[in-house]
Amino acid sequence: MWCKFVEGKLRFVIGENTADLPFEGWVRPLQPPPFVCPYTGAETFNVAATDDGRIAAAEKIETCQETGARVLEEDLETCAVSGQLAVKELVEACPVSGQRVLVANMTTCSTCGEDVSPSSLRRKQCSACRKPTSLDKDDPRMARVLHEHPLLDRWNRWRISETSTVYILVGSGWFRQILAVVDKESLELKRLATANRLATAWNVVDPTQHEHVLRQ
Repeated sequence: MWCKFVEGKLRFVIGENTADLPFEGWVRPLQPPPFVCPYTGAETFNVAATDDGRIAAAEKIETCQETGARVLEEDLETCAVSGQLAVKELVEACPVSGQRVLVANMTTCSTCGEDVSPSSLRRKQCSACRKPTSLDKDDPRMARVLHEHPLLDRWNRWRISETSTVYILVGSGWFRQILAVVDKESLELKRLATANRLATAWNVVDPTQHEHVLRQ
């Protein structure tokens, strides 16, 4: 007898990883079915493996231009600065502009010390630090900070600017200024610096000396 209806599966083996493609049908009109990529849903007759062993549609696999790793295209993101395709784990949002930028392409602001997109900088200062506004101590933002860091209450004439992650606070006295960069969520004091009233450069305080400087 000649069996005219068949069913079975094709197994693709790449390294230690496998993927099965079931099929069935009458023999005479039977055509090979396309492989349906389990990660992207794409139908293809060309399969390949990513570096982490996922067997997928070959046309959906790209190379990370930062690491050289072969990954699914949905795992990649374009850096707004360099235009490079890189795995998403290496790309972060600039806290000032919101641009998605490779961590390696971020630049540190000389004032707040935050890593930002180069497009946000001018003369080594980010756009947030360039545009502070005045605020009163009863402002809800300032009230939160003073509750957590009461020694800052000794300073007056506060100005504030913000990024998506920190408050950048500048307080003024008769002869000196103080800069406090505070995490918005935890209220951790991330950076403390002092300067003469008319100075343009900040002297960053070592974290071990924060309390000492605040008490002066």
